[in-house]
Amino acid sequence: MSKRISLSALASALAIWVASPGSARALTINAIYDPSVTGAQQSVINSAISFYQNTFSDPITVNIAFAAEPTCGLGCSNKWVYSSAYSTYRNALGADATSTDDATAMANTPNTATNPVNGGTSINYSSATGRAVGLNTPGATMTCLNTSAVVDGCVRFNPNITTTNPPQNNLYSLLTVVEHEIDEVLGLGSDVGGTGFFASPAAEDLFRYASPGVRSYAPNANCPGSTAYFSIDGGATNLVGFNNCNNGGDYGDWVTSGTHRVQDAFGNPGEAVSLNSSSPEVRALDVIGYTLSSQTTTPEPSTLLLFGTGLGGLLTLGVRRQRKA
Repeated sequence: MSKRISLSALASALAIWVASPGSARALTINAIYDPSVTGAQQSVINSAISFYQNTFSDPITVNIAFAAEPTCGLGCSNKWVYSSAYSTYRNALGADATSTDDATAMANTPNTATNPVNGGTSINYSSATGRAVGLNTPGATMTCLNTSAVVDGCVRFNPNITTTNPPQNNLYSLLTVVEHEIDEVLGLGSDVGGTGFFASPAAEDLFRYASPGVRSYAPNANCPGSTAYFSIDGGATNLVGFNNCNNGGDYGDWVTSGTHRVQDAFGNPGEAVSLNSSSPEVRALDVIGYTLSSQTTTPEPSTLLLFGTGLGGLLTLGVRRQRKA
């Protein structure tokens, strides 16, 4: 389940972005390890990080703390979340679009003052997502078990039921768990069911549909089943269903089905699942603001872009607990 606690207001930010055509670009994920993380576990985490760094080319550094904590279910993550005017994020997202999926997504994401999800004027996104599209959304100090550092998020995993080896019996793949939580620190997730600050949709909620042309921003009245799915083309293509039930999983996770994926709401013991370039998780990160390495030959605008003041962000803890099915 996901618990989000609004802690304190951040100062308003003025986001200015200058990009030069053809400039070298590289996503860097800086891992900060709590003493609880063993060398073998660090090796698995470094392998996961290599995938993201090879897949995305945004010229930003994302700081993530990692800790081994038996009380954290299977895995959980905290991340800093900002809120801004929807138009601010949408303009930045459009300026950063490079891929075919980006073009399709932007064609189905209206350039208006209000967001198309619930008609509000605001939208929420992680600090890392904001920087990926050129906004000034730094991380801040967070405590991850015994380690405090300036980070974009904290990833914790249960060392008692995860393994660095091929999983067997009731053990889970550490690689799968870590990739699931890194996805969320980078920006995947939903604010369905949120109140107050979190009544505003999250970035990925822009691509949450109930049917062609009809967005979904409410949990299912009747479960099991899912009436919300991830779609880039306005709901015409159902790429994967969201876990849209109050079943202990997160509304932003995928519904667990016959095809097991990294972002499934519930882990799969004895099975190793990992991301690849065509995974729906990768496509989701692409359309919320990350740039695929395969698209880096497309020049970025060289003009100065001013995205304005009033990012009114709140430091927010989004705690995810992933459990066995």
